[in-house]
Formats: sequence, structure tokens, C-alpha cells
Amino acid sequence: MKTFFKYFFGFHFVSMIGVVVGFLLYDAHSEKNPLSSFLTTPDLYFIGFLLVAALHFCLWIFTDKASSFNIKGRLLNFVGDYFFLVLSTLCTVGTLFLLTTFFM
Repeated sequence: MKTFFKYFFGFHFVSMIGVVVGFLLYDAHSEKNPLSSFLTTPDLYFIGFLLVAALHFCLWIFTDKASSFNIKGRLLNFVGDYFFLVLSTLCTVGTLFLLTTFFM
């Protein structure tokens, strides 16, 4: 149980990237470019995939020394990091939308 909470509530660098992407995404929307058009296109998710792929490629080169002994663990971390990136981006955009809608 301790590992479960440590994994889901620990610090994730990818989650911080997702928060920054969420702020930038919310800042880019306007009357001509509504927020729903950003969130429903596959471009956002593909760019997130590329961000996580680049991060894990660098980690594979520098920390794993480009060896294949931990490739299964690296792929599982890749899927988890992609999930956290998309989740933190959508949560940040939703929170900013609700804050500006009800409090400003």
C-alpha cells in the first residue's frame, strides 16, 4: 500500500511539464480558438507523446547507458508518464477554466 501511494502522490517531473503545458494551452485559447478545439484534436496528445518519448530517450541514453537490460521497465515508465502528462494537462486546463468561470 505504501508503494501505491508513493507512486501516485510522489513528485513526477512529467506532471510539472503537464501543468506548464496546461497553462500554455489555456493561455492560447480565445474566442476564435475555443478551448474545445484544442482538447479534441489528436495533436495535443501526439505532442504529449513526443515530449514523453524525448524525455525517456534521454533518460535511456544517460541513465541506462543505452543498454537493453531494463527496456521493459523503461516502457512501463513511459506509459505511466504519458498518462500523468495527459492527466495533469487536462486537470490544469479544467481548473483554470473553472476558476475563471466562477471566480473572475
